Amino acid sequence: MDAWNPDQLRRMLPPPPPGSEAQPTRSGGTGGIQRGTVVVVQTPQANVRDQPSLNGTVIDQVESGDRMRVEQATTADGRLWLRVTTGAGISGWISSSTVRPQ
Repeated sequence: MDAWNPDQLRRMLPPPPPGSEAQPTRSGGTGGIQRGTVVVVQTPQANVRDQPSLNGTVIDQVESGDRMRVEQATTADGRLWLRVTTGAGISGWISSSTVRPQ
């Protein structure tokens, strides 16, 4: 039996509706989110990971309305990831699709 590959599953799923996820710019940029930007969690919960990838280990969770300052932004796995520090002082990566600029 072959190992499960998340990239294969993503290719089998239909794309998300337009505007449902923050998208990087064509140049691979950060969609206007820069270091120092304050973002607010807009989903009920969001995972904070140790690396900018869905395969990264979840090291913390944040709740709707939590605010965090962006330390860095990068694209990986076709997503825009933001390095943030949580209210608990934990620094990690969160998908930009779960937050909005304040």
